[in-house]
Amino acid sequence: MLATGAVIGMLSLIGILPSNDFTTYCFQVGVFLEAGLFSFALMEKSRGQLESEVEQATNDLRNNMELIEEQNARLDIARKDAIKASNVKSQFLANMSHEIRTPMNAIIGFTELLYEQVKDNKLKSYVKTIQSAGNDLMLLINDILDLSKIEAGKLDIQYAATNPHVLFEELSHIFSVPLRNKGVELILEVDSDIPHSLMLDVVRLRQVLLNLLGNAVKFTQSGRITMRASVESAVGSHLKLRIDIEDTGLGIPEDQLERIFEDFHQTPGQDNAKFGGTGLGLSICSRLIKLMGGALTVKSEVGKGSTFTVHLNNVVVASIAADSSLKQYSASSLPVFSPATILVVDDIEDNRRLVTESFSSSALEIVEAENGKEAVAAVKAQGIDLILMDLRMPVMDGYQAAEKIKAEFNIPIIALTASVMKDDFERLKSEHFDDHIRKPVKKSELYSKLAEFLEHEASIPNGSEETRGLTLSDHEMAVLPVILSFMESKMPIWKMVNESNNMSEIKRFAADLKQIAEKETFTPLAHYAQQLLEKVEVFDIEGMTELLTDYPSLYQQLSQSA
Repeated sequence: MLATGAVIGMLSLIGILPSNDFTTYCFQVGVFLEAGLFSFALMEKSRGQLESEVEQATNDLRNNMELIEEQNARLDIARKDAIKASNVKSQFLANMSHEIRTPMNAIIGFTELLYEQVKDNKLKSYVKTIQSAGNDLMLLINDILDLSKIEAGKLDIQYAATNPHVLFEELSHIFSVPLRNKGVELILEVDSDIPHSLMLDVVRLRQVLLNLLGNAVKFTQSGRITMRASVESAVGSHLKLRIDIEDTGLGIPEDQLERIFEDFHQTPGQDNAKFGGTGLGLSICSRLIKLMGGALTVKSEVGKGSTFTVHLNNVVVASIAADSSLKQYSASSLPVFSPATILVVDDIEDNRRLVTESFSSSALEIVEAENGKEAVAAVKAQGIDLILMDLRMPVMDGYQAAEKIKAEFNIPIIALTASVMKDDFERLKSEHFDDHIRKPVKKSELYSKLAEFLEHEASIPNGSEETRGLTLSDHEMAVLPVILSFMESKMPIWKMVNESNNMSEIKRFAADLKQIAEKETFTPLAHYAQQLLEKVEVFDIEGMTELLTDYPSLYQQLSQSA
């Protein structure tokens, strides 16, 4: 029909057929039908192409979804691997902490006891060297463990009401003697507007400032070191605290300023034999300050010195006064315990013996157990007043033993732990332990912790056995007024040397005490003076400072015996 209409129409156009309504109609019908068929064919072709494109798009989407699912599966595997690696790292850190700190506990603890027993000054200097090396090794171990804890997210900032003025004074006293011996001036500038009670992590802030001041002392041979603290701004009960450590030391090249906060980085050209160090200190300091919500920055010029600045933002002004009532016993001033029985639980014999020897001169009776099972049996067999419990032991660990004991007895249990992990400390708080002590344990720390749970009398100078009961001979009672008069006359000198830490003056002060004590044959003062001279001889600043602090206490005890 289409073809017939088209032919009739074409013939009428060329004159073969007459042109009339019929031929015109046939032509129009043919054209219309042809156009319709063409459109239909075109639509069919387009529909085929569209279906092909849709099918291709569907296939592509299906392939993409499969790729996404595969990617998600890989990401999930990677996430699980990362969690597993983090757990492995945390476990490794805990294991290494235990394995390293356990032998260090014996090394540092027994050298401390040995130092108390040795009388020869030369031998005491050898023991002091061992102690110093052990403490240096512990500092290095702590640096590595701190860095690992931060990376593993296992280090928390513990805020407490703190008096920053006391902290700054303490730090200035620590470095006053070594700086005075170098001829370097130490300047402390603390803004009076700084409140006396702020919410700070005093342990971590002290760690940072000790490191920064230690570096300043190390690299400054002349001039001065300034520690400056100020309030940058304050809004309500929040403020921005700024602490500058400025020195006139060697300085740092400008191209090294950004890199000094990297792990294990040391300034190129630095004399390692002279200055030492691991390159970890500043990295750890920077990360600790970040955890506190602040920043550590530096400005420096070679040959002129450096200024390290601690910026602490949003520091809260504490609503309560900083707690200064907690008694911290020094190595030369220990509490006198009333008779009590202590159970020491540790699978390592050296650790048990160390604790036993530490209390050998006290009224405490020590009972030992090698594991948790023996500890539970010992508690049931006899009266125990306090338990020192190691955590990692065979047969039954400390956690299991503490749970069993607390289920039947209300006995204070103090954990002896080599761990540095946040999770372990949180577990200790919630699982049957009253407190914990971290290894390596020092004698003064052990006495201080036990004094929180056991009855005891006022502290006395450690090693001054003659003054414990103040049992004086008839001759000593007769010359006591002379001794007291002399000691009282020396109070201004004592005050001066206690504040200045001048080694020569301290030695002269001790020599004067020894001279009068030997002249009058007065043993307690002679013993005290000899101890002080020994501390000066081996340059034991900590021991020397502790003995000087005990001088008024000794005078008071002797006065009460008069």
